[in-house]
Formats: sequence, structure tokens, C-alpha cells
Amino acid sequence: MTIRHCEVVRQSFPVFTYEPSSDRAKWDDAYARYLEVSKAATAF
Repeated sequence: MTIRHCEVVRQSFPVFTYEPSSDRAKWDDAYARYLEVSKAATAF
């Protein structure tokens, strides 16, 4: 019997599902900040 790597990982740790809250504005603001940071990081 062969166990795939993804199955081993899935069975080794608890799985959590994260879903955004109903306040979409917070997620949009956080994403905008992420885009700014990721642009700054690639500028080097």
C-alpha cells in the first residue's frame, strides 16, 4: 500500500479552514497593504 505525501501531511496535523468575516472592507484594506509590501520587496 502506497501512501501519498499529501495524505501523510493531512493526517499529521489538524486542518483549519479560515473564511473571511462579513466585513469585506477589512480584507480589502489588508490586501491593499499586502500588495504595497510585495511591490516594495521586489524593488530590491
